[in-house]
Amino acid sequence: PDIAKALEMVKQVEPPKPPKNGARVYSEADLTPEMVQKIRSIYNHTEGRYWSTIEPQYHSQYAEAIKRDFMKIRIINEQVPNITKVESIVVSDKLYLENGRGAEEYRVIVNGNQIWDVTVGFTGKEFVASLACFKGFIK
Repeated sequence: PDIAKALEMVKQVEPPKPPKNGARVYSEADLTPEMVQKIRSIYNHTEGRYWSTIEPQYHSQYAEAIKRDFMKIRIINEQVPNITKVESIVVSDKLYLENGRGAEEYRVIVNGNQIWDVTVGFTGKEFVASLACFKGFIK
């Protein structure tokens, strides 16, 4: 019974709302060096991850996979903004993370101001996006 009560309480938590004012990123052209630094500085709780570079051919394949798969991948945190439609996803090679053990992620901007970490990989046949974790809003 306590588990059911806890699950009901989680359902009642209001999703985070974007700030009324704040920066918006709708394309890579909007990513100034200052904006990249601001996005990189948003909460990064996983130890061992670091910002890295990626080969252009892999970057383009992963960017396509993220844009294709975003609405159907598993979200791994509870408090996320309501997303019924994705109007834009910005995937930049300047916001690429890895951990040295094979895990690769991008910090992407969805709908202009939502920051998400998206895990990517290669199945042997195709490039895929597999998990997403909401990090916050650009302020």
